[in-house]
Amino acid sequence: MRIVHILTTGKLRESGLRDFEAEYLKRLQLFQIQIHECKAYAEDLDLEARDIILKVKDIQKNSAALKIIGMMEKGRERDSVQLAQWLDQHFKAGSDLILIIGGASGHGSEVQALFHEKMSLSLLTYPHQLARVVLVEQLYRAQTILQGHPYHK
Repeated sequence: MRIVHILTTGKLRESGLRDFEAEYLKRLQLFQIQIHECKAYAEDLDLEARDIILKVKDIQKNSAALKIIGMMEKGRERDSVQLAQWLDQHFKAGSDLILIIGGASGHGSEVQALFHEKMSLSLLTYPHQLARVVLVEQLYRAQTILQGHPYHK
């Protein structure tokens, strides 16, 4: 089973958001999502980068093929169907993914240097906690599209 790692700065503190995320995580069948939380450092991108890079290296130890995607405002936008197709292509190629969501100040240059690609959830800017749950829901939606399930309609 393919794995999508969501690496995020900060914890998901709001119980409603945790419940929302948990509901979608338990529905997934085609792939597994693993969430990794790195400490937020009050807009110190160097300290955040250190933790993110260590976590990426740790994940790389257990994955033969891995694509690192930076979730950011200026990344490539996809609609839900395009996201499903994009995931399917990576999975068929045997790649696991790391989707990195930055903190309030975004990603430092050291972290950006890791990215194979940059992707945006929207032209809108979201708090990183909300971006995380929107991303999880969109990954579930991608699964339903790939399965031909009516959830997306």
